[in-house]
Amino acid sequence: MMYERIGPMRPRRLAVRNGALALGLALAGPVLAQGTHTYTFATVPANQWIYAPVTMSKGEEVKIYAGGYAAWGLYDTKVTIVTPKGHVGQYGSDFTAPDCYEFSLIARIGDDGTPFCVYDSLTFKATSDGPLELTMNDDNYIDNRGAWSAWIITP
Repeated sequence: MMYERIGPMRPRRLAVRNGALALGLALAGPVLAQGTHTYTFATVPANQWIYAPVTMSKGEEVKIYAGGYAAWGLYDTKVTIVTPKGHVGQYGSDFTAPDCYEFSLIARIGDDGTPFCVYDSLTFKATSDGPLELTMNDDNYIDNRGAWSAWIITP
């Protein structure tokens, strides 16, 4: 296990980015408390894993809040819109993280890390060192579009 769940976070009102098809990181750094910064970026699920601007150290506590809308499905078939919570209660055995809801926000620490569920909020302690990465829990990334935003709060 790559993380230890501390407890659920209260959802907060978040800005939403719809229809973004370009990759990139847009850093925003309002200081919430001494030594705590928030990083905001658009997560485009079609790229699979997106590096967050955070490198984890074992034992470090991190809070993640997420919001926005993404879609999956081909243009000539049914298109489904999801938030970072994904399809609540539905699991896919062929998905990147089979123990997390389909089409939900997931994370891992390091390129070889085990994926874990983030959904719309998570507080956890890292059990290993490495870069934090985010993506949509999916089994076919080429038909995804849209964007989610994640706010990552570190010490």
